[in-house]
Amino acid sequence: MSLPPPAGFGGYPPHPAYGPPAGLRFSTILGDGIALLRRGFGPMALLGLGVGVVNAGITIGLYAAFATPFLVAFASLNLSGVLVNLTVAVTAATLLGWLVQAQAGAMVVHLTESVAAGRPAELADAARATRGVLTRVLVPYLLAAAGVLLAVGGVLAWFQQVVAAARTDRTTAASTVLTFLLLLLAGYLVAAVVGAVLSARWFCFLPVVALERTSGFVALGRSWRLTGDVAWTVFGVQLVTGVVLSIVNGMVGQIAAAPLGGDPGSTLGGLQDAVDQSLPAVAVSALAGTLVQAVAVPLLAVMSTVVYRARTRPVAPPSWGPQGWGPQGGWPPPPPR
Repeated sequence: MSLPPPAGFGGYPPHPAYGPPAGLRFSTILGDGIALLRRGFGPMALLGLGVGVVNAGITIGLYAAFATPFLVAFASLNLSGVLVNLTVAVTAATLLGWLVQAQAGAMVVHLTESVAAGRPAELADAARATRGVLTRVLVPYLLAAAGVLLAVGGVLAWFQQVVAAARTDRTTAASTVLTFLLLLLAGYLVAAVVGAVLSARWFCFLPVVALERTSGFVALGRSWRLTGDVAWTVFGVQLVTGVVLSIVNGMVGQIAAAPLGGDPGSTLGGLQDAVDQSLPAVAVSALAGTLVQAVAVPLLAVMSTVVYRARTRPVAPPSWGPQGWGPQGGWPPPPPR
């Protein structure tokens, strides 16, 4: 015969689930990420450097190919001849950069798993383990590139219409341009907010693709679930890391380009002459930025792996003690009757 519980006894706490922890701290993600990066820095930095070189080549190529035509078209207020080529080139370059970074990031994920398990970080092993990553992420990346194509093409076509309207009616030119700039700013802010949300919720995309060998769409959903209750922490890590690395990247680029006497941002002075004079500074600045990306690219991939490991590794089951299961040997007994 069972006895009623004593007065004031609310029952034992529920048995804890053998699942992922409820949350992650900012210091844990950043601290563990830096520690793991240091342990496998050589091969990880080499991958980041490769991504940086590709991105620098894209920047230099786009600038050399389109700076002069765009400035000439802008000076003549006739952009129709350069818009299509520029839009396609930017979209293709963006897709190429994404794919290169996806492959390098997946390899960093496997290197992180190796050093976390006490194994040596071998590039050859990471390359073998990540075969097929590009095919699994290709379709989502193509769809994202199509979005970039529509966005960039839409903005440039809209700008062309604004320029044409301003040339037709000069009395309303100022208000037309101001309206365009305000709407463009509003659109940029909306895109920034949406991008921040997606970036935080899809932070574990590459670890899921690389370690679970899922398709890109499945990995997006899986990452969304894994980061559900740590999204703000992930956003904080991304924000702080991005701001610091952007400042460092800008400083490195300016210092590297200063001896050339060119400013990578000033190209409206003398059109072709300005482009020719600033191209070396742009090239040196972009190449100098590869040093920052040698750290930035693997650090972000390592931190995403830290989050993935914390969200997928089960917690240790509670131990049994003289008072049953619970912390430090068991929960205390109920109060006496």
